[in-house]
Amino acid sequence: MNETHKKIYLTLADMFFLDQDPSTQNLIYASKLLNENNWGKEKTKRVLVTIIAPIYARNIGHGIYPVIGIWDGFDEQELVDEVDKRIKKINKNKVFFKKLQDKFYTYLMEQLEWQNLINLIDKE
Repeated sequence: MNETHKKIYLTLADMFFLDQDPSTQNLIYASKLLNENNWGKEKTKRVLVTIIAPIYARNIGHGIYPVIGIWDGFDEQELVDEVDKRIKKINKNKVFFKKLQDKFYTYLMEQLEWQNLINLIDKE
């Protein structure tokens, strides 16, 4: 994984899966990073739903149950390791399970108001 992808994945994880709502400043920073690296809206949505949310939604209890403890950032090496494992696992998932999981994480991301970031991305 290259340094740009690391930075993007970490930014997306920090933005949606820490114990705080994204600030306007965070949204502007993330959208600038994505726009500068030609990450479009669909790619960002796909990465959030299929890679980042399945790894880090546990930090917010998958939106289902409360989590005790405060998180203020994710470890970069852990992120790299988890993303690499997740990408390998995606290709092994059964189609039905993958569709169900994608639907669940899309719903979760909608609840986390991902549209605030998506609307700031230039490229479709």
